Amino acid sequence: MTIPQASSPPFEQFHFCPRCGTAFTRSEGPPNPRFAACDHCGFRLYFNIACGLGALITDADGRLLMVRRAKEPSKGLLGFPGGFADAGEDAETGLRREVFEEVGLEVGVTEYLCSHQNLYAYRGTLYSVLDFFYICRVTSSGNDPLRLQSTEVTGFEWCVPDSLDPEDIAFPSMRYALRCYNLKGKSRQDERAFPA
Repeated sequence: MTIPQASSPPFEQFHFCPRCGTAFTRSEGPPNPRFAACDHCGFRLYFNIACGLGALITDADGRLLMVRRAKEPSKGLLGFPGGFADAGEDAETGLRREVFEEVGLEVGVTEYLCSHQNLYAYRGTLYSVLDFFYICRVTSSGNDPLRLQSTEVTGFEWCVPDSLDPEDIAFPSMRYALRCYNLKGKSRQDERAFPA
């Protein structure tokens, strides 16, 4: 993944306590601090990870729905429909909301696939993200056209999973999820070929 030069982790960008305005004098958890502590008022600013969500949606022919990213990071590359969970959401609810916002499909989350760490460079800050991937099925009518959120995606493609070029996939976490998905598919094929 290419990370813009201007990007730095959040703990390098917060120098003053948001409660009292005093300069932070220490942080804990090297090499990437978990929080900055204010010696004046005792406030701690935690640098928690964000929760990313991705949906692996297939059509009747087993092809995966991939979207082309409309903005940085990884503008123009392929990704799974999804986004970030909001406060107060569980992962499945957040994923359904994000998929509907991006492509206009209502999906049911059928199976957890995997998780993987990720770095997400956004407006000069490098965020740590833990991405969760789920296998989903479309619950809205299969004849409904996809409605793309143009600020997030420029287009979509139905792709044969094991023919995707990893270099065309937006993030390392998505490449990992694709490998897990392909291995899962191979395992199912082997079970059918060699029943117990």
